Amino acid sequence: MVGQLENSLILEQNYFLFDENAATCSQVTGESYWKIIRNWKKLGLNSKGREIPSEKREKIISYFRDFEGNISRISRELNCNPKTIKRVLLEEGIDPSKTYRGQNTALDYFLNNKEKYERLTRSELALKDSNLYCALLNSNTLDKAIISLKPRSSFSSFEEHEIICCWKKMGRNALEVHRNLKISYYKILKILKKAGFNMKKGAKK
Repeated sequence: MVGQLENSLILEQNYFLFDENAATCSQVTGESYWKIIRNWKKLGLNSKGREIPSEKREKIISYFRDFEGNISRISRELNCNPKTIKRVLLEEGIDPSKTYRGQNTALDYFLNNKEKYERLTRSELALKDSNLYCALLNSNTLDKAIISLKPRSSFSSFEEHEIICCWKKMGRNALEVHRNLKISYYKILKILKKAGFNMKKGAKK
């Protein structure tokens, strides 16, 4: 018991002596870095962790955008632990879980890659990049990305499918589909009726 108490006191002293930095403590004492981390955590003490050189930090941030938020690829390129990469990003105010392909939002990604998408209609975007299309749709920014579909007198089977999917996503509300896709309300009703949906009950006949 006395030995455990003495060991705890030494751990706590080292914690403050090395300014909460487990990496420095490991270098000086020769103790395993991860063992120090574990022992400090048992005492409720959090380490500042390993110091990442500023040049490497800049590369992590740059690669995060260049590689569209692909942590695994950044890890391979820099030979760096994925957890370390995430820690650096969080320290720099970037939460990987709240970004889209390395950008703040799906709309930011779309606008920063406009040359790839600017000539596409919404249906074509859904076909080319369904993930981006859904992200824009779910964040209510599809209208800001692609203002409206080109006027059509008829729709392809894929476009009809898109309209039906959008209708289901919008709580089976044809008016919301009209507002979102900028398609005639009556054309939407006609497509839904053609697909066999009962508009009063919102279900298949």
